[in-house]
Amino acid sequence: MKKKVIFLFLFVFIVTGAVLPGKDKFKYFRIDKIVSVSGKIIKIRMEDSYRKNKFIIFELKELKSNNQYDIEVSPLWFYGLDVAEGSMVEVKGSLNILKENKIILAQTIIFEGEVFNFRDKFGFPLWRGKRQGFDKNRWKGEMRRKGKR
Repeated sequence: MKKKVIFLFLFVFIVTGAVLPGKDKFKYFRIDKIVSVSGKIIKIRMEDSYRKNKFIIFELKELKSNNQYDIEVSPLWFYGLDVAEGSMVEVKGSLNILKENKIILAQTIIFEGEVFNFRDKFGFPLWRGKRQGFDKNRWKGEMRRKGKR
């Protein structure tokens, strides 16, 4: 009997925790929510992250549907992409919708035929671990031309 009560309590706790207001305050990389969008970068900005590092954010406008997305790319110290406002890019990543804002946590960005990886196939950031600063040699294994290995 005690096991049933404990199980019921845990079940109710988990279910109500999943539907409480305010659940959508956090962004998570979810493999089941991966999307691919292409469009024009209309603004590039930096925001402070939880560790007080600057984080690169692209505001992207999709040309087909006029949808607008915030693309969370990477910390500034990891960033090695030379794009400007008005550049055309293709982004693959995990879609999060927070208070009607469409946010994509970038996994891969294709710019001028080059593939830039920011997360591994499971969505873990490639910048995790010890901060090392920008090093061009680091990109050798992470960046490649489209269609080439």
